[in-house]
Amino acid sequence: MSTTKKTNKSKIVKIVLTSLMGLFALLLILGWIIGFKAYIVNGWSSEPIVMYRSLAIVRPIKAENIKIGHFLSYRANSTTTKPITHRVISIENELGEVVAEFRQTVGGVIPEGWLEDGAYVVERKDLGINVVAWYSGEQYNETSTFNTQASNYSKNPFDSTLDISEIPYSFVYGVVWFSIANLGNVVLFIQNNIILVVATFACIILLYNMLYNELKARK
Repeated sequence: MSTTKKTNKSKIVKIVLTSLMGLFALLLILGWIIGFKAYIVNGWSSEPIVMYRSLAIVRPIKAENIKIGHFLSYRANSTTTKPITHRVISIENELGEVVAEFRQTVGGVIPEGWLEDGAYVVERKDLGINVVAWYSGEQYNETSTFNTQASNYSKNPFDSTLDISEIPYSFVYGVVWFSIANLGNVVLFIQNNIILVVATFACIILLYNMLYNELKARK
């Protein structure tokens, strides 16, 4: 009876592991089809929102859906594909006119002039009680420029000491959907020690099959 129970438990474990591996593979395939990408964050400039050496899951986004405060992953220029992740602080149309940006109120009061001609604001209390995201109401698109800035351990979107990058939409990989802290270290370890990882995984599977067959033979 004891051997039978152990065999049944082994079967359950094998089914669960196989199912999890299959689900993981399915999620990877679906993510690839939809256009999701995963990037290792190799800088501190987006902390504390996107941590150093985290694994950032980036989803594709249309230009008109990018919002002030979004963390975009993009390439810095046409000669590199290395991703950079920074926060959008303002958006300009093709004429260089600002159509959306962070603005700072006085005591939380919105000046009337900010809300003319269809303009509107979105409160950003996560960045301070006096911070809002202002939108002119003009639709921006793929010809627009998205100005980004490092958060650099600070929530302050008005820190003039931080460099601003002007990013065309064609350089944008997507918006950070979520990030997993420290998982980038795991991915880097696997990349740098792929033979060791594969050998270890193969040994685990071999030992598991040996134990499973031994229990099955005793049944």
